[in-house]
Amino acid sequence: MTRPPAPPSRSTNPFATCWTAPGRLPWIDSAGASVTAVLRAAEGSAGGAAIVGPHGAGKSSLLRALAEPIRRLGRHTATIDAARDEPPAGPAGVLLVEGFERLTYGQRRRRLRRWRSRGLLPIVTLHRPAVAWLHGLPIATRVAPDASLVAELFERLTLDRPTPVVLSDALHSHARHGPDLRSVWFDLYYLHELRRRSERTPASHAA
Repeated sequence: MTRPPAPPSRSTNPFATCWTAPGRLPWIDSAGASVTAVLRAAEGSAGGAAIVGPHGAGKSSLLRALAEPIRRLGRHTATIDAARDEPPAGPAGVLLVEGFERLTYGQRRRRLRRWRSRGLLPIVTLHRPAVAWLHGLPIATRVAPDASLVAELFERLTLDRPTPVVLSDALHSHARHGPDLRSVWFDLYYLHELRRRSERTPASHAA
């Protein structure tokens, strides 16, 4: 009789969300999208700044990478989701805001007014540059991962987790999805499982 295949273990798939979610992969400066560029733009603005890029391009990863450099400059930081959280009480500092574009126009205006009145400097993530300019937020950087960045991240992800997926698979997926790395990792996750399925399925034996 044939036994069902053993279930996959996400920890052995190098493209699982436990390895690729925002904050799990280190931010790598590329194509003008750098921590230094964001800090310089934010410090030169009285009202905050925006990180702009398409869905899945790494905006949240860059936002999270800002926290430690800002603290080293002697500034307080707080990271919030714009749709769920309010800034914690405490001294003024830099407010790192995810999901700002999910708010309505009125909600964005009110939150920016409230944050600025508290002396907070918001750095927000947005999909479209027009939204940034509409709210007086200079664009600190535009995030658009290229093929060389995909190759470097692929090497990091597969360094200690073997996979039948190869770099050309990653580059082909990137060519299809453009800067949406989240979709690239989804593609590679399922490709890894497909190619490993036969390895997890025991051979059939007649009774």
